[in-house]
Amino acid sequence: MIETGAHDSDVGQWQTVQCAADPRLRPYVHGYFASSSRLRVAVRERHLPSAEVPLLLNFGEAHRRRVSASALADSDDWIAHDRAWIVGLHTRHQLTRATGERHFMVVRFTPIGAHVFLGVPMHSIANDAIDLDAVDARLARAVVDRVGRVQTWPARFAAMEALIAERIATHPRTAAVDTVTSSAAHVWRRLVATDGDVALGALADQLDCSRRTLIARFRACVGFPPKTIARLLRFNHVLRELDRASRTRANETVGKPYIERADDPDGASSVRAHARDPRAGAVRWADVATDCGYFDQAHLIRDFREFAGDTPEAFLRRVFDAI
Repeated sequence: MIETGAHDSDVGQWQTVQCAADPRLRPYVHGYFASSSRLRVAVRERHLPSAEVPLLLNFGEAHRRRVSASALADSDDWIAHDRAWIVGLHTRHQLTRATGERHFMVVRFTPIGAHVFLGVPMHSIANDAIDLDAVDARLARAVVDRVGRVQTWPARFAAMEALIAERIATHPRTAAVDTVTSSAAHVWRRLVATDGDVALGALADQLDCSRRTLIARFRACVGFPPKTIARLLRFNHVLRELDRASRTRANETVGKPYIERADDPDGASSVRAHARDPRAGAVRWADVATDCGYFDQAHLIRDFREFAGDTPEAFLRRVFDAI
């Protein structure tokens, strides 16, 4: 079912279209999202690590992404992405800059789905965003040709879904490939179902392989070892809890970026604007830590700082649509 939305504020106007994937493809892709926007001011988007691997198709001006937010904090060194590019799983936040008119589409792959669709080891694109041409030039042409041939977002979703189904159907089916993919997929499902609360040794016993073998298979099909993914999933659980109380993000996916004003390089004005906002300090972090599977509040804060680049409270005060 196609869902549409619209937004109009001092930041700009945009319309969104999204739909879930065919149920038969859900192990590989969650769904599809598209946006057409006209921004009145430049904005910076803070992308936090999530458990999705997005493929982005651009139909407007190039997107600009900062390589390393910490290393280039005082630099204006941004990388431009055009046409189609894939973003592997990340363990650190990324910044993108948006101005003017934008028209783009996102395919929300699972890591296993991206591995099957791309045919590459997922650790080779982890913590990176790579033009699809550089991954597989023939696949990039097929994506751009198929999706670019039609004009409406629903038609583009359908064209992309047909291509995904074809790629999955023709995925190599040797015994060795099946063993690696199926064991990694089993571990992935267990981790997602428990928000990372699974003993790796028990999973290795279930699959009749060593921990080392299991980690290698999982890293090839997902991008990071299971322990790292468990931490990432716990962090995503925290984000879902925070978003649930938000005015603007209650029904959004964790992968959707948080918006900051681009004319405020360090987020200082956002922090000052929300410094007295009681909502930013009303979260009971000890309760959130317990509910989301952390040993204690300090453990949550350490992970949050690593993944988001800020303490939890500073993050809430920084983002433009803070809770």
